[in-house]
Amino acid sequence: MPGATRCWLRSSTPYFKSQIEFLLDFSGILEDWKKEPDLGWDERTDEEYFRSFQSYREKASQLFVGSKLKAWGEFRTERALLTFGNYLLKKGQNSSFLEDADGPISWKRLLRGEQLEDSGPKRGFVKALLDTIDLEKGVAESLDDAIATNKAGVAWRQMLVNDPRLIKYCTKRRIRVVEDWNVYLLSRERRSTDHADLFSYNCFLNEVEPRIKNGGLAPFTSANYNHAKSDAYESSFSIAATKQGVGLQIWNFGSGFCIRFRSGNQECIDKCKSHLSTVDKFTVDGNGNVKLPANQVVAAIQAIASIVDGVTAEEQK
Repeated sequence: MPGATRCWLRSSTPYFKSQIEFLLDFSGILEDWKKEPDLGWDERTDEEYFRSFQSYREKASQLFVGSKLKAWGEFRTERALLTFGNYLLKKGQNSSFLEDADGPISWKRLLRGEQLEDSGPKRGFVKALLDTIDLEKGVAESLDDAIATNKAGVAWRQMLVNDPRLIKYCTKRRIRVVEDWNVYLLSRERRSTDHADLFSYNCFLNEVEPRIKNGGLAPFTSANYNHAKSDAYESSFSIAATKQGVGLQIWNFGSGFCIRFRSGNQECIDKCKSHLSTVDKFTVDGNGNVKLPANQVVAAIQAIASIVDGVTAEEQK
């Protein structure tokens, strides 16, 4: 087995000591060995396999150093991997962005394969990422290219790819994926401590708060995210038009978002609800909450802002 033997002897990167099976797999050597254990390679095949092995080793060594994931800033490696698939490993109810220390939710476990006798599909996402890395162009630049294309396909993964702040929130590198539309960012490991609904937090950070700050949702001038500390209630965000005395609480309820009027002139609130109830796919439930598609949150706030402005102008005449 000349090629495989040389691969083993030259794999000196500390992170890969006694763990090069994934490199043999990625380079095609492992599959060939399974078909023909004696491996009667000619010199040309031997060189081709070794070049492939060496390429994957060099690229992988740019992502892992010592016993740790190499930091390229802004969780680039994690976000780039998520464009190819859900590489996260589960522990209990939570999924992990993976840890440096060896264990069931570690990078080493991902490279070994999440199943004991079969590598499973997830480490294939690592191969797909390595295939996109151009060492001459630069690792960070290659990761950025993967992130920019964002072929994640699933909404929660797309959000994590697009905004590193969402992963940063998870100080213990844990999230809880209940369903594709029901995902919690955990500040620690349980929902009994600060946690945020991914969809509402992403909407707050990227759609609502920037518009509040630049005056795009006037007369609403303040915005706050309300982190939950229990699974008894959902996290949400609040915005307020302080001078007009109008406040809204907004949260994700799975198939869409919900808006609750927390305060304000009742005539103004009634006008807002009456208008929103006529909008396609908007409904007002028995509690007076407005339910709407997730991609219509900003449009709904803008409509409410316009009505609040109009009522205020009439009152000032």
